[in-house]
Amino acid sequence: MYGYGTDENKLNNANEAMGALAPNKTILVQKLTGMEDPDPSEVTGLQTIDQVFEHFRPSVEIDFEDAEGNTVSEELNFRNLGEFGPKGLSASSEFLRTIKEEEDLNLKLVKSLKSNKGLQKALQDPEARKAFADALASMLNELEEAGVR
Repeated sequence: MYGYGTDENKLNNANEAMGALAPNKTILVQKLTGMEDPDPSEVTGLQTIDQVFEHFRPSVEIDFEDAEGNTVSEELNFRNLGEFGPKGLSASSEFLRTIKEEEDLNLKLVKSLKSNKGLQKALQDPEARKAFADALASMLNELEEAGVR
């Protein structure tokens, strides 16, 4: 028999308690699905975490709020512990995946702008900076008119 704390510990008998969590660790226990179990009963024979996920199929319906304040509803399904982290949540959520892609694009753009010596030099000249800002505003208007966000 095994018990789970921060590490897997082989137990000698069923009466032993789980080992204490290290002071720098936190354990979170909660219901992982919005469904009510119509027949709450003891489940035996599950030997691995993967078997637990396969048996219970945890999922949750969640509402996100987009940049315009609109509500976006999604159902997140979990097949393993890795899906509870940022990468796993982004992979299982279209909304979060889109936000992550926008963040990556913005970071790439900032990095590109910071390393562009010609642009940095042009932005030091007030007239060139105004011309650049006007060009960006014009491009933004064209994108908005075309329905591109």
